[in-house]
Amino acid sequence: MRILQARFHFHADSQHAPIVVGHLVWESDEPAAAPVVRPAAAFLRANWPATTLAKLDYFIQITQPDSFSELRALGTRLWSFVEVTPREVELVPGGSRPDMTPAG
Repeated sequence: MRILQARFHFHADSQHAPIVVGHLVWESDEPAAAPVVRPAAAFLRANWPATTLAKLDYFIQITQPDSFSELRALGTRLWSFVEVTPREVELVPGGSRPDMTPAG
């Protein structure tokens, strides 16, 4: 399993912490596999506009077929994509996300 944390830098020119929009989860290690977008709980609670998630989907589309590598190399001031482990992923309350605990 591979996971990228999608971060939006609302204040691109300042020292403010980025907003974690969600996690892109690849169940397969195949380079051409498509990720599943899992919005972060804090992002959902903050009622950010749906256009933010739409932009995330757009980034996935334009970086295919190897979105995992291409997103990490994407040159934008407002977005960053950082590899994280399943244990670092914030779970959405209410069981709306699958268990992301590593197998084994």
